[in-house]
Amino acid sequence: MQLDYSDLLGSACYNAYTSQQNITIQVDTTYTEGEELDTDYLMRDMETMPRSEQTALKHAQGSVLDLGAGAGIHSLYLQGQEQVTEIDALEISSNFCQLMTNRGVKQVLQMDFFQYHSEKKYDTILLLMNGLGMCKTLQGLPILLQKLAGHLSAQGVIYIESTDLKYLFEQEDGSFLIPFEETYYGEIEYQLSYEGHQAQPFKWLYCGYELLESYCAELNLKCEYILAEDEKYLAKISL
Repeated sequence: MQLDYSDLLGSACYNAYTSQQNITIQVDTTYTEGEELDTDYLMRDMETMPRSEQTALKHAQGSVLDLGAGAGIHSLYLQGQEQVTEIDALEISSNFCQLMTNRGVKQVLQMDFFQYHSEKKYDTILLLMNGLGMCKTLQGLPILLQKLAGHLSAQGVIYIESTDLKYLFEQEDGSFLIPFEETYYGEIEYQLSYEGHQAQPFKWLYCGYELLESYCAELNLKCEYILAEDEKYLAKISL
């Protein structure tokens, strides 16, 4: 299968899976250049996942919605857990969806979450691997939170990961020198490339916990801090 550069990440993982070889993707962002992302990392197993992901998966129960399911690593693990009754793996990338099907994910939904109009309620909703970023900007955050709440059962829980990029601006004395700009410093742009080909750039949001908590409070949602790992944190949101 040839790489589809309009869906570079999904097709790179699909090719890596079918060829049984790791593919390295070059990553540039608003703040960084020349970083690398291996498809092996995107298809890791439970034992090699960060503690924040392991914690969320161990607490997932009932009916589960895995948002931005990617290569299906979280859904595949949860399919084997007794406390999980069913799991929907929702992903916008057609290549990732085909990959999940090939890997054995039972229920794959190919769509944009913001166009998901099912009346179904979930006991657990997962937005792992900085999944909060799918709203792209701070303006989109309350829209995402309201949408999530609408799919949550009465006692349901959302496990959500993000990172406060404030650490990028830390000075030697421990203070933070954040440039004054119109846009929030956690709104960044990604540019992925592979073998000299570039995908279309896309936006992603990284949100500090205190800011997320304040947005939740405005929507009458309960937000709890679970743990931090390096600069990333895991939070739990409920009605």
